[in-house]
Amino acid sequence: MKRGFRFLGATLAAMVWLVLVATSAIAGPTATPTATPIPTATPTATPTPGQMPQDLEFFTNFEDVIPNTVPGEIIVVGVSPTTANLGGDAFGGRANIRRLYHSGSRAWMVLPNGTGVITFETDAEIVKFYARVLSNSTGDTIIRAFNGSDVIVDGPVTISPGTGWQLVSFNGRIARIEVMNLDGSVMNGIDDFGFTPAPEIIAVEIDINPFGAIHRVQLGSHQRILVVILGSETIDVTKVDVGSLSFGPDGAPSLRGIKPALLGDRNRDGFTDLLARFDMDETGIAAGDTQACLTGEIDGALFEGCATVETFAPPGRRP
Repeated sequence: MKRGFRFLGATLAAMVWLVLVATSAIAGPTATPTATPIPTATPTATPTPGQMPQDLEFFTNFEDVIPNTVPGEIIVVGVSPTTANLGGDAFGGRANIRRLYHSGSRAWMVLPNGTGVITFETDAEIVKFYARVLSNSTGDTIIRAFNGSDVIVDGPVTISPGTGWQLVSFNGRIARIEVMNLDGSVMNGIDDFGFTPAPEIIAVEIDINPFGAIHRVQLGSHQRILVVILGSETIDVTKVDVGSLSFGPDGAPSLRGIKPALLGDRNRDGFTDLLARFDMDETGIAAGDTQACLTGEIDGALFEGCATVETFAPPGRRP
């Protein structure tokens, strides 16, 4: 009887072994896992009003970050020369904390008391992503967007503990974003990151109050400031949209009813230059300012030109 059981057991074992061999042969050899390159997202659909992060020109949900990056290692999103580079006190991948993933099973996480930094190869115009601070955190996360002159152009946005996933949206000409984790012991999560590059800005040369050796502007004078756009081989001032002109920190428009005049060749370089007039009180130029800028459109493209200024107060008035 015992011999029969032993024979039956051996027969069953042999059958199981044959099934396993057959299954392995059908499935083929098990693939060896390989690391996926850090994501370099490709363009998606053209942005539309009310878009979400995944609708912007470049997008990643960090699912391609395998294995984890180390803190400080750069994650590149986009295609050069329009890339976003994520680094600083942060890493991408998995932390086995599902609450840090907005979608999928990976995210970009900023270390406790750390600052994650996102820099753009060329300025971004729209940036959107989700951010979360876990309920067991004791500190907020502060997120700010800066331009190329290190001036805050949007934010700060505060993400507090236990508020769930928050959609962060920045607009403007954005050169850098800082994500500051003010908690000393708990990471935060950034996920589903998308951005659209800003249109290229053409650099033009301008001259402010050009009929003197020093570009002096009088504060509180109710005077007009004259700004000349200097033409060149690449700048045809006859294609400037006068209605788009904006001068100074407050963006003063070109004075109504006064059409800019083509001056001929003010600087004697063989190219026509364009004069525009602005109300000093609308420019936002303040005491101590040393530079003022003019923006506008030329042949449908954005342009900007800046020049040095020297401010002074009217007689009898302090600046």
